[in-house]
Amino acid sequence: MIEGTADATSGTASRDRAPLWMLFAVLAVPVVLGVAIYLLATVPLARDLHLCDEAIKAQLKAPTTYKRVKAPDTYSNSTTFYSIEYDAANGFGVPLRGKGSCQVNGARTSATWVEYNF
Repeated sequence: MIEGTADATSGTASRDRAPLWMLFAVLAVPVVLGVAIYLLATVPLARDLHLCDEAIKAQLKAPTTYKRVKAPDTYSNSTTFYSIEYDAANGFGVPLRGKGSCQVNGARTSATWVEYNF
């Protein structure tokens, strides 16, 4: 019998391959769990920021010039709030910096933007 091949008389595989499968399983489980945790942590944040970006753009004179500069400072009760800073041009094309608070509803389907006046 040659090592690593099936035994013609018994039909069983050689034992040399068993540790390789166990090693694969042991390494694959933490990788899969790590990816799942990463996705669960980042997808809601990305969705929330997208909702906030859309709420901000809806109030701008030149929404195509919008660029988020700083975010998020997060605080949460039953709803989630993000403190966001952005740059965008006004109606005359002059770039301005804005800052405010974005409130995302619990179902993560809409956001409300409140601009800080300073």
